[in-house]
Amino acid sequence: MTKRKKYSILIVDDTPINLQVLGNTLKNEGYQVEFAISGFDALDWFKKRAFDLVLLDVMMPEMDGFEVCTIIRADKKFDLMPIIFLTANCDTDNVINAFELGAQDYVTKPFNSKELLMRVNTQLDFYDSKKQLIKLNNELEEKVKERTKKLDEANSKLLELDEAKINFLKMISHEIRTPLNGIVGSISLMESENTDKNLIELFEILNISVDRLERFTDIALYITMLEFGHYSLKTEPVNINSLLAEAYSQTKKEYKHKEIKFESNFINSDHTIYGDVKLIGMVLTKLLENAYKYSEDKGTVSVNISRKEERLVVAIKDNGRGLPPEILKYIFTPFSTANIHMNNNIGLDLYFSKLVMDAHQGKIETFNNDNGGATVILSFD
Repeated sequence: MTKRKKYSILIVDDTPINLQVLGNTLKNEGYQVEFAISGFDALDWFKKRAFDLVLLDVMMPEMDGFEVCTIIRADKKFDLMPIIFLTANCDTDNVINAFELGAQDYVTKPFNSKELLMRVNTQLDFYDSKKQLIKLNNELEEKVKERTKKLDEANSKLLELDEAKINFLKMISHEIRTPLNGIVGSISLMESENTDKNLIELFEILNISVDRLERFTDIALYITMLEFGHYSLKTEPVNINSLLAEAYSQTKKEYKHKEIKFESNFINSDHTIYGDVKLIGMVLTKLLENAYKYSEDKGTVSVNISRKEERLVVAIKDNGRGLPPEILKYIFTPFSTANIHMNNNIGLDLYFSKLVMDAHQGKIETFNNDNGGATVILSFD
């Protein structure tokens, strides 16, 4: 049966009758055959061209098959080419030596034509498979290099966009602060020149609104910087009690129109951690403001500080309506598809809080209370 593919085979044997029999057997199967009557003759062939397979006699004068095999295998171009030894010596040491030198198989003399063809076919199939694998591997490597290059280019563009986003937010923050400073200055001037109670209350509302707008721009900028690793924590001793007192004073002023009972255990205690005082202060203020905002009028907001397994735990609890169950699972996601989540306008504050806690290797969690309202817990190392 003729092979579909033309393979080239070199037969190396110093016995003419062996060359003739082997040659006829292989040619009848459609192989392209060349002959070498010595080791030197075989090496001359390899200087001119390559073969798909070599049938190599072991016992030859001047240069035996082992030496020829060693020289062939020394050239990297012929690494994959299968070599089948022809030998009358089936001694175990002889066979092991053949394999150690790089041969793929051996056929004993006198050889059986069917056995020889099966061994040749098998080795050529392996040869083809190895070449295909190498080709596929090279193609994959090229694709990986190309994809890696594209990913590097895309990543570089993303980094540029990240930098541009941060610079844009910095510019927006600056542009907002400039007129805000003018507004604050004008309000202060008008406050000093007016004693009308109604106007004073209006000035207070304006001051609160200006302060909230300024803090919103701060949070938007800090979120972006924390997300993309552009913010370095300014670690120092942080007095949690002092920050909570400041947060309470600011929140009380903003929500003085609501009758909220405030309970806490931090007034007569002292708890210090290491962290970024500005970021932690912003988190405590936003969470306390949210507790006041969503608490019922004449309700209660409580802040409790405790130690659990060497961690400082701050729990802020309100008695409002609580968080809708459908948004609890993605409560720390900044932009969700839930209308309730967006309308409540709490996602950004909690997302900012999570980024800050992550940066401090801390933890934030929130849940609804059994008797109404919600609790947010911060855990610091």
